[in-house]
Amino acid sequence: MIIYSGLPRSGTNLLKNILAQNNNIQVSHESVVCTIVNSVFASAKKYNNEYNYNENLEELESTIKNFIKGGTQQIDSDYKKIHINHNKYWSECLPKMITLGYKVIFSVRNISDILCSFEHQKQKHLSFDTTLNLNCQNPLIGRLEQHEIFGFFQSGISFLNDVSMDLDKYKDNLLIVRYEDFVNHPKEILDKIYSFLNIDAFEHDFNNININGYNDMRVGERLGISHDVRPKLDTFVKKYSVDPDVKKYFSKKYHSVLKLLGYT
Repeated sequence: MIIYSGLPRSGTNLLKNILAQNNNIQVSHESVVCTIVNSVFASAKKYNNEYNYNENLEELESTIKNFIKGGTQQIDSDYKKIHINHNKYWSECLPKMITLGYKVIFSVRNISDILCSFEHQKQKHLSFDTTLNLNCQNPLIGRLEQHEIFGFFQSGISFLNDVSMDLDKYKDNLLIVRYEDFVNHPKEILDKIYSFLNIDAFEHDFNNININGYNDMRVGERLGISHDVRPKLDTFVKKYSVDPDVKKYFSKKYHSVLKLLGYT
C-alpha cells in the first residue's frame, strides 16, 4: 500500500483522479483504512501508559506493526494492483507509517494560496460564516486564519514541521509534490512519482480526467465549502494577490515549512 495525503486545496483529488487512469493502479479514495489505522495507534497510546515493563512495550510495538501490515497486505492482495490509499487524515500518523516502511506521496501548495483559496470558495458560495479571529489589525488575516481550523490542515502542517526538523528520517520514503509544479509540468511530476514507486511510467490523458463522482461530491460537502474537481488539467496556477503585510505575516508564521517546500 502506498499512502497518499496532502494539504487541502493542493490538488490531491486532481492527482488521484489522474493516477486512477492507470489500469495497474488501484486508488482508494477517502478510504476507511486511514480511520482504522489511526484508531489502532490511539488505542496503543492508551495501553502504552499502562504498561510498566519493557517486554510489554516491545510486544505492543510488535503487535501494532504486525496488525497494520497484515491488514494492508490482505487489502493489497484483494486488489492485485499497486494500491494507492488516499486520505488527507493520513497526515495524523504519517511519521509512524513511514517508520513502518510505507511510502508516502504528499501534495502541498503555498500556504497563503491555500488559505486564500478557501476564502475564495467561501465568498463564492457563502455557505457558512464565522467571526473568529477578526479582532486583529488586518481583517483579511483574521478571515484567512479561520481556515486553519481544518483538522487535516493542522495535522498536515504538523507533519511538515516534523519533516523540516529531521529530513533524513523521511527522505527515502517520502515524495513531496508541489501543486504548482504538477500543474506546470504534469508529465515530469508523474514520472517522478512512478520512479518513486519503482513502477513503469504511464501516458496519462490530462484533457479527459474521470471524476469519482460520489466521493468527490462528499468532499464538497465538508463544512459547506464547495469542492471543484475539474475534468481537465488547467495550464495555469491561480495566484492570489495579498498585501505585503499579509504575505509577511504568513511567511513568518510558517517559515520552517515554507523553507522546506521551497516557497521562500
